[in-house]
Amino acid sequence: MNPILAPATPGPSGARPEVHSKKGRLKVLFRTGILAVMVFMAAFTGQVRAQDAADPCDFLADLGGQGNVEVAEFTPLDTPDPAVTPDFTGNQGYLDPAPGGIDAQFSWTIDGGDGSGITIYDVERAWQQTHEDLSAAAGVTQLLDSGDSNTQGNNDHGTAVLGELIGDDDTKGVTGISHGADIGLAPRITTNLGNNVGNALLLAAADASPGDVILLETQTSVCAEGGCNSTTQNGCGPSEWTQSVFDATQTAVANRITVVAAAGNGNVDLDQEDCDGKFDRTQRDSGAIIVGAGGSAGSGNDRERLAFSSYGSRVDVQGW
Repeated sequence: MNPILAPATPGPSGARPEVHSKKGRLKVLFRTGILAVMVFMAAFTGQVRAQDAADPCDFLADLGGQGNVEVAEFTPLDTPDPAVTPDFTGNQGYLDPAPGGIDAQFSWTIDGGDGSGITIYDVERAWQQTHEDLSAAAGVTQLLDSGDSNTQGNNDHGTAVLGELIGDDDTKGVTGISHGADIGLAPRITTNLGNNVGNALLLAAADASPGDVILLETQTSVCAEGGCNSTTQNGCGPSEWTQSVFDATQTAVANRITVVAAAGNGNVDLDQEDCDGKFDRTQRDSGAIIVGAGGSAGSGNDRERLAFSSYGSRVDVQGW
């Protein structure tokens, strides 16, 4: 007997005939026991083939018209068990007490210690606001000038940082250091302005209230290093090298908003002569807290500068 050919395209209500890929099943009852056994064996030994071009309803009608077929009907697909995201907080050593972490867990026991009552504004490229562990970001309107838009698709870095900041305090994924805080989103690259960090900072500062925080997740070419290489990051330093960013930072700080900015990953000496004193606090001080990359606890260079981090007297702390 030739194998029965079953189509793989959906039937009524998404049901499918029996195919060897197990995407669905077709219920068929036969009058003759011998034929029933043959079809049963074909279905479970991979002899039932899928024909993508065949119409499932036509196939079912043809099969039901056979003289030895009692019933031919679609049955619903099995519903797979929903995926469950594990709890990853055990990997967040930085939440633990010193010397392993910053003891965020203790700060959560203090009123406001989880960030409640403030908004953290993130200046970045893009974010996945529908992430299951970032409920605080869901539905947040991005800060943009009228008529402008953010069409950037690279949201990996921004999404990861939001997880560190405001990841939900629950039994799945991570828990943010300041999970009680609200979040503001200020894209640095927009359709009308291109890459304009200073404008994003001003929009965040205008929306913020005293006591809020602006996180500047950006870097730029500094100190005649020959550019900020997008691949190696050589030559990258603090964005306040650009005067518009420096001015916007000063404006935010003057309005009692804390600005935290990246030192950059370009291994640049910010005290060198080629920096023209732009990172000398006695000549030019934006008021931002500038953070360089540091080693983690137990790494052998606990909170010391990592080799790729830009450095100098203007860098306030090496974080991890």
